[in-house]
Amino acid sequence: MFRRTLPRSFGATTSTMASTSTDDIVLRLVSINDVYKLSNLPKLATFLSTLQPDDESTIDNESTTNDCNTAPVNNGTSPMLDRSIRPSAVCICGDFISPSTLSSIDAGRGHVATLRATGITHASLGNHEADVKLEVLRKRISQLGRSALLLNGNVVGWLDDMGGTFNAASSFEQRSTAELDVLTSDDGRVRVGLTGLLSDEANMFRTPRKFRGLPIESVTKRYDQIRSQLLVSTDATVL
Repeated sequence: MFRRTLPRSFGATTSTMASTSTDDIVLRLVSINDVYKLSNLPKLATFLSTLQPDDESTIDNESTTNDCNTAPVNNGTSPMLDRSIRPSAVCICGDFISPSTLSSIDAGRGHVATLRATGITHASLGNHEADVKLEVLRKRISQLGRSALLLNGNVVGWLDDMGGTFNAASSFEQRSTAELDVLTSDDGRVRVGLTGLLSDEANMFRTPRKFRGLPIESVTKRYDQIRSQLLVSTDATVL
């Protein structure tokens, strides 16, 4: 969870700023990765359902058990975990298709459907996404993109026409992928950039720095470029 304390006068003239009695600004991110067992995702969905204002909660917080090994449920008043703050993003950071056992049978179709039902909002590529062919990966990302966004900041050229299902790369890109997304705290005072960068370690893939034959650009170089873009095009200051 990103937490930042600002001077009381910060943003006082911004129309989107909510009237608050505290200087604490909270932007919550929930992040998971390397999900190999679908049986764990219902626990995540239950956890996410408790992270919302009390009057919108669908679960009796006082009776909810602590399946996710987090702070005790306390109607949003626990000093360790304020459950009244909903997540600005729920991210799966790589390996969202493979090597789930089910994915070896259906090439990730069921896994992606489960992630969508869980409430995932953003995903990024991991090395095991290269276990499936690019055409299949595009289909799964399109399937995921009905409710979530794939963040890809450094795998180059995979939206080019490769004879697969999605020849209209611009339409596919607009619907399902981006290199950057900007999240805003509920009161509008903090904006944070979110991106996804696949590891460029030389020993990660069979062909060094290649994802299914596509170039993987330097993580540090692309981070600097995307951060510069963020600072120029938005008022976000954190990536």
